[in-house]
Amino acid sequence: MELKDIQDLIHSDEQARKNVDDAHQRKYDLKQKIASEKKHISDEAWEQVKKEVDQIKKELDEGIQKATEDNNKEFEDVSSRIQQVYQTKKDEWCETIIQHCLD
Repeated sequence: MELKDIQDLIHSDEQARKNVDDAHQRKYDLKQKIASEKKHISDEAWEQVKKEVDQIKKELDEGIQKATEDNNKEFEDVSSRIQQVYQTKKDEWCETIIQHCLD
C-alpha cells in the first residue's frame, strides 16, 4: 500500500468514528428529550388529575356543608315544635301520670 492509500484509510476510519460518535450523541440526546417529554406529559396529567380531584372534593365539601346546615335547621325546627308541644301539654301529661298512679 502506498502512503496515500494509508492516509485515506486513516482518514476514512476517523470519519467513520466521528459518524459513530455523532450517532451515539444523537441517540443520547433523543433519549434525553424523550425522557424529558415523558416527564412533562406525566406531570401535566397528574396536575390535571389533581385539579379534578380538588374540584370534586370542593363540591363534596359544599354538599356536606349544605346537608349539615339543612340538618341543623331541621333539628332546630323539630326541637322547637317538641318544646312547644311540651309547654302546651306538660300540665295535662303530669295530671294524667298522677291519675294513673293514684288509680
